[in-house]
Amino acid sequence: MGRVFSVSDDLAALRRSAGFVQASPDPAIVLTPEGVIIDWNPAAERLYGYPAQEALGAPLQMLVPPELQDATSALLSRASAGEAVSQVETQRIAKDGRRIDVSISLAPVRDSRGAIIGVAGFTRDITLRTLVEERLRKSEAQLAEAEQIAGLGSWEWDVISDQVPWSANLYRIFGVDSATFTPTCETYFTLVHPEDRAQMQVLAKAALEDAAPMLLTHRVVRPDGAERITELRSRSIVDDAGDVVRLVGTVQDVTDAVQARQRPDRASRGNEAALNCAGDGLCGLSLDGTVTFANPAALRLMGQDIEEMRGRDLHATFQHTRSDGTPYAAQDSPILASLRDGAVHRCDRDVFWRRDGTCFAVEYTSTPLLEHGAITGAVVVFRDISDRRAVERAMDELTSVVSHELRTPLASIRGSLGLLESGALSASPEKARRMIEIAVQNTDRVVRLINDILDVDHLSSGSATLSAGSCDAAQLVRHAAAGLTTTAEAANVTLVTRTQPSAVLADADRIIQTLTNLIANAIKFSEPGMIVAVGVQARDGDVLFEVSDEGPGVPPHKIDAIFERFEQVDASDSREKGGSGLGLTICRAIVELHGGRIWAQSPAGAGATFSFTLPASPVPRK
Repeated sequence: MGRVFSVSDDLAALRRSAGFVQASPDPAIVLTPEGVIIDWNPAAERLYGYPAQEALGAPLQMLVPPELQDATSALLSRASAGEAVSQVETQRIAKDGRRIDVSISLAPVRDSRGAIIGVAGFTRDITLRTLVEERLRKSEAQLAEAEQIAGLGSWEWDVISDQVPWSANLYRIFGVDSATFTPTCETYFTLVHPEDRAQMQVLAKAALEDAAPMLLTHRVVRPDGAERITELRSRSIVDDAGDVVRLVGTVQDVTDAVQARQRPDRASRGNEAALNCAGDGLCGLSLDGTVTFANPAALRLMGQDIEEMRGRDLHATFQHTRSDGTPYAAQDSPILASLRDGAVHRCDRDVFWRRDGTCFAVEYTSTPLLEHGAITGAVVVFRDISDRRAVERAMDELTSVVSHELRTPLASIRGSLGLLESGALSASPEKARRMIEIAVQNTDRVVRLINDILDVDHLSSGSATLSAGSCDAAQLVRHAAAGLTTTAEAANVTLVTRTQPSAVLADADRIIQTLTNLIANAIKFSEPGMIVAVGVQARDGDVLFEVSDEGPGVPPHKIDAIFERFEQVDASDSREKGGSGLGLTICRAIVELHGGRIWAQSPAGAGATFSFTLPASPVPRK
């Protein structure tokens, strides 16, 4: 005989068997085989915006975009037939019309006899992940375009696995097909000119023992037989023990530039027309170091015209001061050294000064001019590398975040989940629960970092808007302090507020966010028994907020830098205490968006005080 169940009996059994969804931290629903919603947990209410009384009894298809209706019905049919459907990425529609990127899993629900009476569905909101992935794709596309414009290719060597990923432009420089050529150290050396291989292998070994940046010019032979001259720049990445674990760098085809430098005598006797087409700046020097000619690129970069530049002492006019503001002695200049010793001198990091008093980062090569063995002058080829330096700084910041703020929690999450997956903790529920807690805590840490990165990007891009109104400044201070009372008590730190009646024109939520960041920092760097004071007072035309602590303070050379992205007073200290290095950057962006100013003061041995001002408002908002 078959099953003899009434509809009401089926629904009652379904609800009883699916009550576990209410305890799920993720959005979870239970459906009849026909797709009618029978159970709907609080997490589903928060994600989709429908309260349970509106969702229960409604069809699942109310959450599904029109173009995905058939695919969703097919998934439901598979689950109703007994198949478990896992982690299908799709979209859902919230009550307010928003489209949400989600990952869904479906599983059949059976009664005590094993008959399928419904379907349980679990949802993960992957909107943030999708946004981060899209931003990463755009960044990679922009980097690839910038590399192609600059004629650069980038690479990375993992010394553990010997994998050497290349950028697309590097395959073009070397003339190999990415579909058939696998870059490793061994295959790369097959491209290096035979006469250069021994030197390259020695330098590769040296790079593994020394983390100093390296610049090397060598030759490669493309599969089509063409020989090219390339400049390879590398920088080492070391682990906490100081061992080199990766090398990253760029390769640039400089064949044309090198060939031009090898014929300086011809250029100095009338081939200036060809030099005028060069994108790099070129200057000719007489034996005493004065400028004899300059191409248009040099004039543009220096902010000069040819009549102003010709006859000027190049060092005294354009190289007189180092980037840190200290004098640059003539005897230390590689350019003038080539006029003394007749050798080619290269420098990959220096600055030149413009007529308006500003400077820009350059790399250059100074090649002496020789006639019958006598030095008669030199040709200087230089390039503005300001954009490249900015890219390098961005790469350093990203490397730091990935190395110290993402890799560690992800490794912890992986370790915890690995133990659970292996079943090693099946006999110890308490240890298993602790592993889950560790995974959740580290997941929250990664999410906070990503949220901070997105918040900084949103604020600095100019796309953020304020909901400003007249606010009671004292109430904002009390609200922020109240939210951190538990944190202060756990750290045995006394949190004190000192407020005066005052009103500011501000977005209350954003200012509370700023105060929360500053107070949390002060607590984090305070020892047990210390006091953190938060105050606000009216001044002429504005309102002053102050957060003071009695901690170790901020070194004088870091006072201004700590508001920059990923800047830490002490990297080792920050890893111990946590933090992404973005909190103060967010604070500055919020305050400046309000038209205010933020700064820090740290007298020696007297802790630190972070202050900011906001425009005063005549009437506080109730």
